[in-house]
Amino acid sequence: MIRNVTNVLSTVWKEPSNRGERGRRILMAIGWQAYKRIVGLPIVLTLDNGLLFYADPRAGNSTSAIYTRIYESKYIQFVRRHCVSGGAIIDVGAHTGIYTLLLAELFRGGLCFEPAPDTFSILVKNLALNHLERFEAIPQAASAKCGRGTLVAHQDFSGTAMLAVESRVAMHCWEVEVTTLDSTLEKIPIEVTFLKIDTEGNEANILVGANDTLSRSTRALVLFENQDSSREECIDQLCKLRFRCFGVNDRGEPGQGRSFIERAYNILACGPAHPLYNHLS
Repeated sequence: MIRNVTNVLSTVWKEPSNRGERGRRILMAIGWQAYKRIVGLPIVLTLDNGLLFYADPRAGNSTSAIYTRIYESKYIQFVRRHCVSGGAIIDVGAHTGIYTLLLAELFRGGLCFEPAPDTFSILVKNLALNHLERFEAIPQAASAKCGRGTLVAHQDFSGTAMLAVESRVAMHCWEVEVTTLDSTLEKIPIEVTFLKIDTEGNEANILVGANDTLSRSTRALVLFENQDSSREECIDQLCKLRFRCFGVNDRGEPGQGRSFIERAYNILACGPAHPLYNHLS
């Protein structure tokens, strides 16, 4: 218990976007922990860009709008500065939609993939709450091939639900439809300018199924969660498409050293026609 409290306080204090309001955020975090245990009803919060966020105490991801002024601010701020605007966002592993909400003003529209039924229901609420009809919530998993798969999660409204590659014991198991980004986007005439992938280890398979999409999305930024098991395969796949991979330092600047990229929480890549491309080696 003491360790959890210490971790929460440390997270709130160290978050760069909380500068100037750390005390307020700490009080919000403490209040939220008490509220969800005593009352436990969803509340609606306002994000830094003015959009609304449906925070359900059952969803661990709800803390993203309470503990921090901007969730994953280093990456959100980088994308806000460097993403080519006017295209589409593809949010794979969208969970409750926090990434799409924080970046929505950059895009003409987009697709949000979330196969877990419980978190999908909150994603739908968040898009509707903000009248974001140009963004579509899709209750499918993305991977290298189309078909069916088993999604597993160890708790309700989990932020770590994943496609099972082998039989495993889990609190929840759902049979879900699996698609590829290429098959979904094949007949949709939109330019993808941002692809975000957070799928607990399935990132490389998703990139395999997005080969054609990324081949024609030469101005795109890609962001994927850095997983030891799939990092090298993801980087190799993107390099074959002439994308350049990099990390982001605490000043919001791109860095390409191998050890720096390996330590990054998220890894980014930019296509050969992106404005950053020629500034990266």
